[in-house]
Amino acid sequence: MSFIDSYNPHLLDGVQHVHFIGCGGSGTYPLIQILHSRGLTISGSDVEETKITKAERAMGVTVYLEHDAAHLGDAQLVVYSAAIHDENPELKAARARGIPAVERSVMLGYVSRMYSHSVCVSGTHGKLPLIGGYGKAGHGDDVVIEACEYSETFLHLTPFMGVILNIDNDHLEYYGTMGRLKMAFQKFALLSRTVVFNMDDRNTVDVVNSIDRPVFSFGINEEARFRAVNIQEYRPGFYEFDVLELGEQFAHIKLGVPGYHNIYNALAMCCCVRPLGLKPEDAVRA
Repeated sequence: MSFIDSYNPHLLDGVQHVHFIGCGGSGTYPLIQILHSRGLTISGSDVEETKITKAERAMGVTVYLEHDAAHLGDAQLVVYSAAIHDENPELKAARARGIPAVERSVMLGYVSRMYSHSVCVSGTHGKLPLIGGYGKAGHGDDVVIEACEYSETFLHLTPFMGVILNIDNDHLEYYGTMGRLKMAFQKFALLSRTVVFNMDDRNTVDVVNSIDRPVFSFGINEEARFRAVNIQEYRPGFYEFDVLELGEQFAHIKLGVPGYHNIYNALAMCCCVRPLGLKPEDAVRA
């Protein structure tokens, strides 16, 4: 059964307290940030103190450093990380008490539906290290989410903009063949209202050529809608370049993070500017 089939539009109705099992993970952290920012009471448990659990405590989240059924308190919804097994005492207690319990990637799908402008970034390499996790909420209707292709978890999302940076032969222990991996990306693209894609990546082009969605292309070597030209290293590993949109000057970007792959990330971001109602100078500032 797919997530769409099992989607419960009333799951979050009336929920004031959410408990996270495995709250110290990089996948649960952004969900905690987003739900906390929306005024919900958040508690969580994990097995050790980390930078993430300390940051959550500083936000006002109650964090327990062991798993115990008593930690659920008056929680009306439980979210658990993929590493949590069925015999976990908190998960067992939630099910015994009839408290809805959903896996982290499923909850990410629900959160993405809270925002009319969800930008979901997929790709085998080099996604979102700078936002400190798998997602970050902006102001109002904007949220940026890392769309992870591992075990098809990104198919829980319904992006306003689905970004495909690249597709490589990663996670084949799950997919088995490159064809199945590309089929998963095709499904992700079809779940997106608009698709942003890397025209320099052959596998990505193969996927996008087979879908019927509005697209924004970016690249360096091809005649993409958004193209980086005049690329220069202004210091070792750091690049600046001009961005052309349909051959016309769009912006000059000077990257504050190292790595040639971040040129592609910046180009993908430029593609998102128009649909989100932003201006080229917003891209430069970002």
